[in-house]
Amino acid sequence: PNVKFLRGLGSEEWTGWQRIVLKYPQVLIHSVESSLKPKLKYLCKLFGVSSCENLVSLYPPILWLSPDLLESKVYFLRENLVMTEEEVQFVLGMFPQMLG
Repeated sequence: PNVKFLRGLGSEEWTGWQRIVLKYPQVLIHSVESSLKPKLKYLCKLFGVSSCENLVSLYPPILWLSPDLLESKVYFLRENLVMTEEEVQFVLGMFPQMLG
């Protein structure tokens, strides 16, 4: 079910997700409904599908973080560092490890 879910995220290229699975095969044992879907839904909403795939391929351990933790870190950047949505996307796109 995990491969089917990742293929169905709307990205035209499956190769990005393939690389993620090859580097971090444990992604295949995570629950789609309780783990992958909420995290990827949040990331794809924030960055768009292709950028989300790019972000995850740069830093696959982002998939092990809870949606609440991801949201709190994005909130911190927006509110405490007074960043716009575009600035948050740019910073996290360049350095996704900030979410870890």
